[in-house]
Amino acid sequence: MDKSYSKLVDIAYNMHVSGKLDEALDVYNKLLSINPDDLNVKNLYAQLNVAKKNYDIALQIFNEIYEKTKLQDIKINIAQIYLMKNMYKSAIDILIDFPEDNKSVLNILSVSYLNEKEYDKAKACYKKLTKLIPNDYRNFYNISICEKYLNNIEDSLKYALKAFGINSTDIDTILHIALIYEEKNDINNAITYFEKINELKVDENILYHIGVLYKKIGNYIKAVSYFDKVIQLNPNNKNAMLNIASTYKFIDMANALEIYHDINKIYPDDLTVYFQIYSIYYEMMDLKKALNVSLQLISINANEYIYYIMAADCYIELFEYNKAIEYYKKALDFVPNNIQVQEYLAMAYYSNGDLKLADNILSDINSDSHTYTFIHLKLRNLQKVKTGFYKWCTSYRTVNVLNNKIRSFFYKLNLDKKYSITEEEFTSLGIQSKDNNSNLILNFSKKNAELDADITNKNILIYTMHGIGDFIMFSRYIKIIENKAKNIILYVPKSIERIVKYNFPNIQVFVRNENISEALYDISMPEILTLSYSGTDLMNIPYSKGYLSVSDVEINEKSKLNIFDNKKKKVGIFWQGNPTILLNRSIKLAELIPLFDIPNIQIYSFQISKIDDESEKIKKTLPLIDLSLYIKDYTDTAIFLHNIDILVTIDTSIAHLAGAMGIKTFLLLPYDSEWRWFTDEEKTPWYDSIKIFKQKEPNNWKDVIQRVKNEI
Repeated sequence: MDKSYSKLVDIAYNMHVSGKLDEALDVYNKLLSINPDDLNVKNLYAQLNVAKKNYDIALQIFNEIYEKTKLQDIKINIAQIYLMKNMYKSAIDILIDFPEDNKSVLNILSVSYLNEKEYDKAKACYKKLTKLIPNDYRNFYNISICEKYLNNIEDSLKYALKAFGINSTDIDTILHIALIYEEKNDINNAITYFEKINELKVDENILYHIGVLYKKIGNYIKAVSYFDKVIQLNPNNKNAMLNIASTYKFIDMANALEIYHDINKIYPDDLTVYFQIYSIYYEMMDLKKALNVSLQLISINANEYIYYIMAADCYIELFEYNKAIEYYKKALDFVPNNIQVQEYLAMAYYSNGDLKLADNILSDINSDSHTYTFIHLKLRNLQKVKTGFYKWCTSYRTVNVLNNKIRSFFYKLNLDKKYSITEEEFTSLGIQSKDNNSNLILNFSKKNAELDADITNKNILIYTMHGIGDFIMFSRYIKIIENKAKNIILYVPKSIERIVKYNFPNIQVFVRNENISEALYDISMPEILTLSYSGTDLMNIPYSKGYLSVSDVEINEKSKLNIFDNKKKKVGIFWQGNPTILLNRSIKLAELIPLFDIPNIQIYSFQISKIDDESEKIKKTLPLIDLSLYIKDYTDTAIFLHNIDILVTIDTSIAHLAGAMGIKTFLLLPYDSEWRWFTDEEKTPWYDSIKIFKQKEPNNWKDVIQRVKNEI
């Protein structure tokens, strides 16, 4: 071939390597027209077509060259084109017999195996590459990918961290590590690596995800800070706005509400924002505002049954039972076969005192429901609801540290600017509540007595699963069970330890958080279930005259306080219980002011829990002797009950204590009272010394207090 041809080859090659591909292509075509059998030019021409992504042309030329030369490098080029064309199976087939130490071959095979989901083979190729190129982080990264697909999470993490050790700035590797930690639920480490990505490159999606993770582990302040960073990058990021609001629900509900209102102005058609506003008002027990939001939603979309349920729920909490019934019925118009809504309606009937209507619904759809159980307990038909009663007593639910009602209670106090608590204090309260009882009771429940079990000559553990009032009320049955059982063990809160030990001197008593060996008892039961194993029923309640007492020695010791040294009629009062449980039980101190007008009377407050601001102010203006300074436990309370003529109290543990001691008691009951008071209006078979004063209409205490005043 003459010198001009060789010179032309050089020109084409220089154009090729300098990136002048189109010009080089023209020259290659000219050269091949001169000498179509020049394999060197053909090879360059094929490589140029690869660069221009003309894969089919390149593949045809390489195949022609291979047929003539059988060169292994050409075969590798062909496999490379198959890889580029995503023809992974063809690439594998053509290279399957190649030596294992060829880097180019291993690169093609590893990628092809990976895409063909042959992860074990891909992993083997990448491992060979790590030996040939030990400092290439990508091979370790790809081994990690294979291990992850093979569900070898720990190995996947190990190789990903090796890749990171070689190259700590590769975002794909760091992201992969972060996602592995997240999958392992190791959120703190996941956050660490997501934050490394953010240090290398600020990314809106990464910032948002870090916020989500902080929210997941309860670090709400950090979560909000990251969602704020997202908003700074993109003021229109709606998800970040919503997450800021929903996160503030955990740390400052008033602020959350304000943010949702701002979002509502920007996105007035987003009904989910209305729903969030409703839920905050509802959790804060600002029920009238919650109701207004639900009615607004109905006006926007009258065909969504859930909005009617939301309104009905508010009416229930506002004690407007007839309106609740009306709206539950409207919801049922849309979903007539919805069992849950039917149960809501039955509950509303139950609260309104329409037991027969509630029973008619539940008898058809769910005779195992709690409401059905309560209906027939209220009608004193224990046999009819024995299974439901048993389920209710033995179904144990672990304490949720962030339980909505508990949370809303504390934040409500916070918003009232009294008894405010920090996030750390609140968390501590939740953990304390959880640790107090949950683990041991879960353990006790493993040996719960079977329904209708024979407890004769058995070692029995009776534990406080419900409130202290429940334990006091049902402790009457311990006296009966004690005569049947071989041995009794009691598990009680510290606050009733002294009075329990005094009244049950032959029974071993454990205090909450003390460990109890399972070897000590054969079967266990929560306090309320003692009724079912006592051989009595609700028509034959024992010890109604009283069954608890305190020692004369302790009574005499307290008498030294001289706070009862007067000739006036002595009346004790208790008006506010746990505001997270049956809010309709408690009343305001202001409601009791008429009692202070009774001549020749001295009123004593047995209230030891924190009270609302209004009652706190009123309390200071009344001629009231506050006993809370002298009360450390229920024994102290019992001693003081011995010194009064009448106790006026809401439905709470002190009512049961007074009744169990035979102390004259006026019990203030809401219209929708608990099942244990049955349908009685004045007397209760539980305690002869208790007289009932019940609301004649929901939420009206005025008439009740007037009747109590007249009676005193």
